[in-house]
Amino acid sequence: MLLSSLLLVPNVAHALTGQVNINGGAEVLSAQAPATVSVPINIAGSDPLNGFDIQVFADPTILSAASVSLGSVLVSPSIVIECINGILVVGSTCAPQDANGVVHLGAAQIGSLTSASGVLFTINYNVVGNSAGTPISFNTGCSGTSVSGDCVTISNGSPTAVPETDLGTTFANLNDFDMTPAFASLSTPAGVPISDVISYTAKGAFSDSLTETVTGPCTLATGSVDLSFPTGSDTLTCSSATNGDFPVTVTATGFSTSISHTAHVAFHVGPAGFSSTLNPASVTIPRGNSATTIVTLTGVSGFSGSVSIAATGPTGITGSASPSMVTLTPDGSGYSTATSTLTVNVAGSVGTGVYSLAVTGGSTLPVTVPGLDFSITAVPGVESVPRGGSAVATINLVSLGAFAGTVTLTASIAPIALDPGTGVANIVGSFLPATVTLTAGGSGSTAFSGGTVKIGATPNPGNTATGDYVATITATSGSISHSVTLTFNVEDFVLGPSYCSGNTQIDTTPDAENSPVFVGEQCNTFTMTTQTVAQGGAQGTLWMQVNALGHLQTFGSDGFGIQGGDPSGPGRGRAVPELHRNVCFFQTFFANGTEVPTAYLIANGPIVRSDPFSGCRGFGEAFPNDVEADPYVANNPDFFAVTANSLSNTLPGTYFVNVCGLFGTLINCQMVTLIIVTPPVVSQFVYTHAVSFSASHGGHFNLLVTNTSPTTIYAQVTVTGTGSTGDSFTLVSKIVKIAPNTISPTIALFLSLTPAMIGETFVFTSSIAVSATDNGALTGTSTLQAVSATFTVSP
Repeated sequence: MLLSSLLLVPNVAHALTGQVNINGGAEVLSAQAPATVSVPINIAGSDPLNGFDIQVFADPTILSAASVSLGSVLVSPSIVIECINGILVVGSTCAPQDANGVVHLGAAQIGSLTSASGVLFTINYNVVGNSAGTPISFNTGCSGTSVSGDCVTISNGSPTAVPETDLGTTFANLNDFDMTPAFASLSTPAGVPISDVISYTAKGAFSDSLTETVTGPCTLATGSVDLSFPTGSDTLTCSSATNGDFPVTVTATGFSTSISHTAHVAFHVGPAGFSSTLNPASVTIPRGNSATTIVTLTGVSGFSGSVSIAATGPTGITGSASPSMVTLTPDGSGYSTATSTLTVNVAGSVGTGVYSLAVTGGSTLPVTVPGLDFSITAVPGVESVPRGGSAVATINLVSLGAFAGTVTLTASIAPIALDPGTGVANIVGSFLPATVTLTAGGSGSTAFSGGTVKIGATPNPGNTATGDYVATITATSGSISHSVTLTFNVEDFVLGPSYCSGNTQIDTTPDAENSPVFVGEQCNTFTMTTQTVAQGGAQGTLWMQVNALGHLQTFGSDGFGIQGGDPSGPGRGRAVPELHRNVCFFQTFFANGTEVPTAYLIANGPIVRSDPFSGCRGFGEAFPNDVEADPYVANNPDFFAVTANSLSNTLPGTYFVNVCGLFGTLINCQMVTLIIVTPPVVSQFVYTHAVSFSASHGGHFNLLVTNTSPTTIYAQVTVTGTGSTGDSFTLVSKIVKIAPNTISPTIALFLSLTPAMIGETFVFTSSIAVSATDNGALTGTSTLQAVSATFTVSP
């Protein structure tokens, strides 16, 4: 209900009870869907008003509301609420009763009251279904309205709604009729009449008398039909003294509705007889083979009797029908039909050409006997091949037209789109056998193989280039030659380049399983100290890139991706007691090139594997970031971590690690260098005494680092601290170069403090990141827990 406070008029007394109606209560009629129709919402005989709030419901599967338009009752209205099908158009919110099929409109005018007769508003509907009579009514479920229970509110500014009555209506667009002849075709001899029945059915609310007319040599029994009942009929009688085909049209028109429809009947006049048609109308049959066609016999003008079906033609081409005899029995239309299957056989002695068979009923069947030939197909026609493997297909040959002879196979292989720099196009095709002998009507096959080349486990210029190829396979026998193509892609992957750990974020193949990797500059060497993790050391990590080639697609996270580990080792790895897990090792070599035995690595290390966990192929482990390639992108980079750990007895020095990846039969490797150094030590750690760490002057740390290794190192010191009230700090020095068995220059770090920290006690410690090369982000870490102390911040 509209609030009277919005309408700004004084309270008035009710004198009349008017009516709010839909289309005056008259049925709303329209054409069948799709169409449009406008439905007015009226008011009549009511007190003057200055606003309304009305909801109208119609079945949305029949009438779909599109819009509303205000009528003329309100002089200068403003729309307060408009919701259509539960969707807010104007206003703050729809009412709880608003839903699909409901049109809700509320409007008001400011100032004086206005006449209470006329159109309040009009609903514009799209007609989306057909109905003989569906209600259009006022929505229910509202209270405090002009009509108890109905969502109809008329207001004149008083606190209560103006009392009214309401009246709905119905919608119909099925006001029509159908007319159907019993037979669409009639056939009779000259001078013999034949009858048909035209049936009528009313649709929806249609009720009218129909007037009939007819064209052609026919008459109607009554010429009219009363469709005040749902059905009716009339008899059509046709006759002609002359033979011929006569189109007949019966037209029926409503007396009061003027709705008109026609029915058409084909009328044939001629002597009784039959004819035949064929489906298919022609056949192609190689020598020594057969084919079938369906013979349909059609009787006309009341023909009745049994008919023998036969086919005659040249020597060597015969036809036999099943059944060989059919019976034609006419129905009331004068027509009759029957079918039979005709099998046509062509002897092996028939020459190439087009022949004719005469079929009972006057039909002629063209029979084509093709020349001697054969067909060729390849299975499969498209495939993927791992580099080093072979593209294989079965080549099938089939004799056509009684061909018999020896067929020779050859192949030419050409590149379509290759990955640059991955090798050469050196695929050679072969057949086993290279010739196939076909007998007349027989078939045969041979195996095609296109071998690719993969030399070793590292890139080689003699390898077959990855990418797309097409093999054209040609079969030849004398002057007859046919070809078929086989397309395939050669796929592989390549390892490298490698990157040190760093701060550059690289997002690998999008996958919920994968996180971004953080890399530094490109390098092939990484460093680790002899400290174990338990002693304060850290893992050494090198990020290696993997590129998919030739549309290679793998999914590491589900266990079918590129796997890491020594391909010569056991699938489930070896137990390393100090790591408390099984590990699949990479091949590791001393600096002199001697391979480190696996048993030695288990006991002494270093341990190098393809991820921070086991990396075992048998467990379905994959590189941490799986390798996936778009089918239409030749190169798709991804990354995996080469992780190193020292054990208690790991010796310092240089090691060479052969990092290998496996995918099915594909194996690729990349050699990297691991340098293990003796961890440097903080030989002097001088810091200002606790009373001198002040908010006004800050604090100072001075460190000296001793390189105890015979290798030059690069070191970076980090001092971290945590305060008693939750403050913390991290200080990081510049990278300093320290020669073997020498002490670094003084490493000075300054800490700024704030007045808010006065009285707070900090516990601090130092750690050293170390590398054998200066890569901007050092890869080995040695944490010396013994170098720690506290200070308290003074003013």
